[in-house]
Parts: sequence; C-alpha cells; structure tokens
Amino acid sequence: MSYDYSSSDRQLNLPNPFKIENIFLGISAFVVGGLGLTLLFLARANINAQAAYGQYLALAAGVVLIVIAVKLAFNALTQLRFFFGRGRPMSLAPDLAPQQVGESGEANELKETLRQQALVFPEPRGALSGLLYSYVPNLIYAPSPLQGLANRQFKNAITMMVLLLSLIFALLFGRVGADNDSWQRVTQWIGLAYLGYVLVILMQPSGKMLNAQKIQAELSPKSLVIAIVFAIVGPVVLLMLAKFLPIIRGISPYPAVFVAMGVALLIYGLFFITLIRQVSRPPQTNVANKQDSWNINCHPGQIMGELDRALQEIWEEKIPNRCYLRQDANVDMNAKAGKFTAEIVEETQPFPTMRESLSFGMALSNPRYGLLVLLDTVGTLLWCLAAGAVYAFGRAMMSSGAVDTSVQPNTFLLYATIFGALASFSFLAASELWMRFEFSSRIVWLQLEGQYTTTRLDHGNQLNDTIRSSTNVIKIESMTYRLWCANITSTTFGKDAARHIMAMAGDANFAETMTVRLKEFALNQANIFAPTSRGDLERHTALAALNQTSRDLLALNKSTAQVSPSDASPAIKVLATLLAHCPACGAGIDVANSFCAECGQKLKTD
Repeated sequence: MSYDYSSSDRQLNLPNPFKIENIFLGISAFVVGGLGLTLLFLARANINAQAAYGQYLALAAGVVLIVIAVKLAFNALTQLRFFFGRGRPMSLAPDLAPQQVGESGEANELKETLRQQALVFPEPRGALSGLLYSYVPNLIYAPSPLQGLANRQFKNAITMMVLLLSLIFALLFGRVGADNDSWQRVTQWIGLAYLGYVLVILMQPSGKMLNAQKIQAELSPKSLVIAIVFAIVGPVVLLMLAKFLPIIRGISPYPAVFVAMGVALLIYGLFFITLIRQVSRPPQTNVANKQDSWNINCHPGQIMGELDRALQEIWEEKIPNRCYLRQDANVDMNAKAGKFTAEIVEETQPFPTMRESLSFGMALSNPRYGLLVLLDTVGTLLWCLAAGAVYAFGRAMMSSGAVDTSVQPNTFLLYATIFGALASFSFLAASELWMRFEFSSRIVWLQLEGQYTTTRLDHGNQLNDTIRSSTNVIKIESMTYRLWCANITSTTFGKDAARHIMAMAGDANFAETMTVRLKEFALNQANIFAPTSRGDLERHTALAALNQTSRDLLALNKSTAQVSPSDASPAIKVLATLLAHCPACGAGIDVANSFCAECGQKLKTD
C-alpha cells in the first residue's frame, strides 16, 4: 500500500508504536551478533588442515548466531520508521468512487449495526472458552482478534499445564518393577516426546493466531484423554518395548523439558494478563436517529447533492469521506407515478485517539503497555541465553575436537533451541499488542423513501404573453426521511489490518442540524423555468420590444384598411425596415423599392 501524504494531515502523524520494542530488538541483535562474531574469530584461528570436524561445527554455530542477529536487526530497522497515510486504516466496507452507485455485504452489515444500535461479537465455543469467559466476562466485548488471541493463549497455557502434570505423573508412578537401564531408556524417550510436543506449540507464529481458526496441538477432549491414558499406561507399554528402543546418547531431555514448560507458562501468564488488561467495560452503543415525513416538489437527487455539499464542508483536515453505499433515486419523468428509494452511507477519515510519543515511563505506567515491556525484556534475556548456549556449544566442540559424551555439548544445542523458540514467541506475542491502534470517526446514513407523481406546469398568459415556460414537476407527499449518525471508536491490530467497531455514541446535534438544512433546501426549490443568464435577459428584452411593436401593428391594421405613409408611426417604419415586410399586407419586399409589389403600398416618402 502506498503512503498518501498531504501537508494538512497533521493528525495522522502517528508516533512509532515499536519504539520500545526496537530497543529490545537492538540489544538482542547486539548480544547475539557479538557472540557470533567472537565464535567465528575463534573458529577461524583454530582451523587448520588437520582440524577435526568439531571446529567446523563451531564455525557453523557462529554463522547461525550471525544469521539470527541480522534477522533481529532487520526487524528493528523495518520498524524504525512508522508511516501512516490518509489511506489508512482500512475501511469498514469496500470504498466507492465519487458518485459511484453500489453496495456491498459489509456496507449492509454496517447499516444493520446502526439500525439495531448493537455491536456483534463472536460467542465463546468449547469447554475451555466457557471456563475463560466465566472468569473474564467482559472479554465478550473485546474485538474478535483479541478474543481469538486470548482464547488461544488460554488453551495453550492449559495444554502446557496438562502436559506438565502428565509428565510428572508418568515419571513418578510409571516405573512398575523395571530395572534401571530400561527405565532410563524409557524416560529419555518420554522426555523427548514431551519436549517435541512443547516446541510444536511454541513455534506457532503469534501473528497467525489472530486469523487461524484452529491451532495445532490444541487441547481437546480427545487429546486430554490421550494425555491421561499415556501418563498412566504409556510408561508401562514403553517398558515392554524398552529393548527395542535405541539408546539416546549425547543429549538428555532433563531438566530441559521442565525448563521449557516452566518458562513457557511464565510467558503465557504474562501475555494473558496483558490481554485481560486490554479488555474494556461494556461499550456504549447509542446512535442518533432522526425521522420525518416531508411534502416536497423537487427531485430526491437534489437532496442527496445537498448532503454531499454539507458533508464536504466538514471534511476532517480536507480529507474526503469514505463512501460505502450509494443508491440514487430512480424517478421516471415519463411515468405518471412511481416509487423511489435513495440512500447513502459515509464515514469520515478515522483519526487516532492517541498521538503522543510512547516513552518507557508512559509504557510502564500504562496498564495496557506495562507488561508488554516485561514481555520484551523476557524475550531479550531468552535470546541472550540462547546465544550463550550456542557459544558454549561452539567452545566445547573446539576444545574437544570431536563429540565428547562426558561433556555433552549437544545439550547446549537443545537449550539453545528451547530458549530461541521461547524468545521468538515472546517477541511475536508482544508485537501483536504493540500494533493495536484506536481511531475515532463519524458514520452518516441517510435514507429517503416515498412515492412520486409527475405533472406539467405551464407559466405565462396563453393569450397575451408570447414568451411562456413549461416544466415537468415532481410532486412528493409523505416522503420518509431517516438519518442515522454515530461517532464511533474502532480498533485495528496493524495499520493494514481489518478494523473493528468498539463503541458508538450518537451525535444528536449533528443529526438535527443536518435535517434542518436538508429540509429547508428541499422546500425552497423552484419549479418554474425562467432564463437567468445575462444573454437570455438581453434577448428577452429585444424580443419583448419586437412583440410590443408587432401588437401595435396588428391593432393598427385592424382599425384601417390601408395606412398612408404620413400616418405610419416611426415604430412601424422601423419595423418594416428591419423585417423587410410590407406594413399593410405583410408581403416580403425589397427595402430598395418605393412601393409594395403585392398591394401597391407606398414604402418610401419623399
């Protein structure tokens, strides 16, 4: 999407919402990149022709750290500048071009929202969602993306707790008379299985949680039964198959799996509390409605045109309104009577409700952003731990020259993977909430319905006036006039994401003022046609003079059969000269002749 700039758009200059997150990303990139460069220089200094492959693994580990550092740095640089043009945020319905006629399903839903004066929110589904909404009842008033995110984090947290309890039960009560070797082999595989399940949950990008309908590894009745049955019966079955299970060497899932579950539950807890703090009380849903019955003698399209002019006069910072629906009145002037419907739905440019630059002090004191700072702090610490684990793996590989089972350098890789997954999840989860914006705007919906009759109106005296006018007139009685108006508060998660209405407040003064203006305009429309331009008035004056002279001539012809040149008035002579007709018989003449060729009337005097 392009950045549409205008020098008058002062209110659209939003501060960068990622200002604080970029600081944490920069710190993470600096630490991870620093350890990566250190590992690369150490590996380069120890590489020789007789070097073991462990030194090359250390070199690869350094490259991985550099890749992660560059990715973190690029994320920060991408968010370094934040542009918000007049084309943002997204409209509530597909936009129509100026004077374009059309509608859409979203526009009709918006009309219904105004008509019903009620907002539609998704209802909770499932047992865990019911449990969540019973403890946080106001969550039902949150926008659908926030509800979806809260549901997913709650379900993931419950899933993580069930896995933790299942693992503890399996380790404490699963050993049924098994020898130490078999039990150790089985517990290693159980730990790896649970750790893999945990990583599957953590590696799901937070951004996709806002739109996806179902997440992987989500707790369901089926998965809950499997977890319970496996905790009780699984270890016994694995003990029976212990001799067929390969021995896991060089890595141990304990206590890594407990560390992963514990830190994940901490992040889920912080994130869930942050989500709950963004849930507001039941919103206001008032809409100002003005209804009236009009008797007018003008085209309904004239009222729509006056509404366009009135709305243009109050454009916010001269930014055009967004038109979502427009239906012009279909009036057939050749028909004697008919029905018509006209309506239009427009929204003013949404402006952000918060335009202050976000600082550390403001973020920490604000309930909505305080825990987000803590989440980014946790993510930064986890990236540092992940980089430290990779660095430790590289140093261990360079010092041993080969994989040494006593040192178990692969355990460092395991912890690096866990901490990296947790750090990535923490930053992605917080980023979705940093991108929440709220806007204020006004929605206007005008609807005209009624029946019309057409007739012809003639103006002027049919006997005396030679210039007359006639007009086809539209007569409308008891036309239904409806005007809905509301100042709305909307929210979006991302400048190019969908926008959701969160509250509506009726603007009764605007509705009353607009109704008075439109009604006065409709009642003052003229129905008689008359020339108004300067050229028309000059021609009308000339024609009026000629018409008067013509009437004088006709009256004179009726009183006398022939007119002598001496009795002819100067006006008649001038008229005869201009029109080149005989003043007596009206036949065409040559102005150079002295007598009329038809009647012999003398045209010139000596």
